[in-house]
Amino acid sequence: MDHLAYQAQRRIKIAYDARLSPNSEKFPWPEHKGLIASQDGLEAVLYPDDDLISASDDYNRLFLKHLISQTELAINQTSETELVVIGKDKQDWAVNEQLLERYVHLLSQPQSDQNTLIGAPVPQPIYLRHHFPMMDGKNDPVLGKSASIILREEGVAISQGTTGLKTWEASYRLGAYLIENQRHLKADASTFLELGSGSGFLGMVLARLIRGSAARVALTDLEGNVLERLSETIQLSTSFQANSDDAQNLVESFALDWRSVSEPKSAAREFLRGLNPAYILAADVVYDPELVGFLADAIHAALLGSGSPTRQPKHDHWEDNLPSAIVSSTVRNEATYDAFLQAIEQKHMRLKEVPLSNVTLAWPDSGEPALPVFPTNHDVSVGGKVKILLIQLRQ
Repeated sequence: MDHLAYQAQRRIKIAYDARLSPNSEKFPWPEHKGLIASQDGLEAVLYPDDDLISASDDYNRLFLKHLISQTELAINQTSETELVVIGKDKQDWAVNEQLLERYVHLLSQPQSDQNTLIGAPVPQPIYLRHHFPMMDGKNDPVLGKSASIILREEGVAISQGTTGLKTWEASYRLGAYLIENQRHLKADASTFLELGSGSGFLGMVLARLIRGSAARVALTDLEGNVLERLSETIQLSTSFQANSDDAQNLVESFALDWRSVSEPKSAAREFLRGLNPAYILAADVVYDPELVGFLADAIHAALLGSGSPTRQPKHDHWEDNLPSAIVSSTVRNEATYDAFLQAIEQKHMRLKEVPLSNVTLAWPDSGEPALPVFPTNHDVSVGGKVKILLIQLRQ
C-alpha cells in the first residue's frame, strides 16, 4: 500500500505545485486505487508546514473540489476485491479529513473579487514550484533526489479553465533540454545570457544547474512591468536558496530592447558585446515578423562578444567550444519562423535543429513509471509544435 500511496502522492504533488489546472485532461490524476491509498498523509504532502509559498485560495478551492470529487468517485467505483491492493477495509476508505476541512474553510471565505481594467479582469499573481531531477539535489521526502525553483507569475482566472501561467511551452521544453545537457553547461562558461526572459523560468532553472560555479546569469527583457516582475522572481529565488543548502549563482536582470542593438554604437550593442557570453538562451521570442531581424542582430552581437579571435570559427562545422545560442520556439506561424531562419542565415550564422528532451523524474528502485518534468496543458495540434535550434557564428 505504501508504494501505491507514494506513487499517487508524487503525481498529485508535481501537478499541484506547478498549478496545473485540475479540470484539465492533462492533470495526471492517479488511478482509483492510487487515489484511495494516497489519502493517508496527502494533506501534509501538499501543504507542508515549512513551505515558503502557497497557492491562491481560488486555485486551492478549485483543486480541492476536483480532488474530493475524484476521490469519492474512486471510492464508489472500486470493488472490495481490491482490498489486498489498497491494504485497508472498504469502510475505512475516505477522503482525507484535513483536506475536507481545508476545503470547507475555503468555501466559507469570500471569493476574491478580481479588479477590472476597462471591463477585463486584471491578472492575479500566482506562486508555483517546478521540480526536476538532480542527482546532487536535496533529498525531498516525497520526490527523492531533486531540485526545484519558485516563480511568481501573472495569470488569468483559474476558473476560466486555464493553468493561469505565463511561462510558455517553448520555455518548458528548453528547460528540459538544459537539464538533459547540463554536463555541457559548466565547461569554462563565465556568463550565460537570456534574451526575452519573461517570468524568469529558464534563468532560475539554469542557476540551479550551474550552482557552485563562478558563472553569472544575465536575464534581459524590456523596461517596465516585465522587468520588474523578473527582478522579483530573482529576489524570490535568492530568498528560497538562502533557506537551502545550495549556493546561489549571481543572477542579474537588465533592460534590453533588441531594436536598439542594430545601431552600430548603441549602448545595447556594447552591452551584449561586453557580456561575452558562452551561451545565449531564448524561448518563445519568435512571434513577430517585424522583430525577427532585430532578434537575429541581438544573437549575432552576443555571439560575437568582444570580437576576440578565439571566438571566431575556423571552419564551417559545429564545435563544442564555441559560443552558442539555443533558441526554443513554439511554431504558431510558419512564415514568421521561416523569416527568423532567413535572418539568422543572412547574419552569417549557422543553425541546426535538435530533438526535444524527454526528461523525467524517476524512482528506479520503486518500479513505478517515471513522470515528465514541467507538466503543462499544451496541445500541439492547437498551440503549435516546439522546435529547438542551436546557433553559432559562421566563418
